[in-house]
Amino acid sequence: MEFLLRKNHIVHFFPEGIVKPYYTGLRSFKKGAFHLAALANVPIVPMLITFEPPNRIYKLIRKKPVMTLHIGKPINPMDTEPKTDAQLRMKIVYEIMDRQRDGSFV
Repeated sequence: MEFLLRKNHIVHFFPEGIVKPYYTGLRSFKKGAFHLAALANVPIVPMLITFEPPNRIYKLIRKKPVMTLHIGKPINPMDTEPKTDAQLRMKIVYEIMDRQRDGSFV
């Protein structure tokens, strides 16, 4: 993975380590994705999937929740020490994603 990141390939991780369909809460993050990004010295782009019940005309044709993908601004490396960098960016990404609950994804 680190090789792909260094070669400017896009790699997507779910930082919570698991995908639960239609789950709307934010669970604690695993450190793997942040560790790899720190080792490869690449930015992290926070992305968050939210679900809303269908409204208006969608109520008639759709029963499942409507999914929205929110894409935040890239977070560049913050420290030359990979462990410190991973910890810092993991905390920042969590805070950004947690704020989305208030509708203020940045």
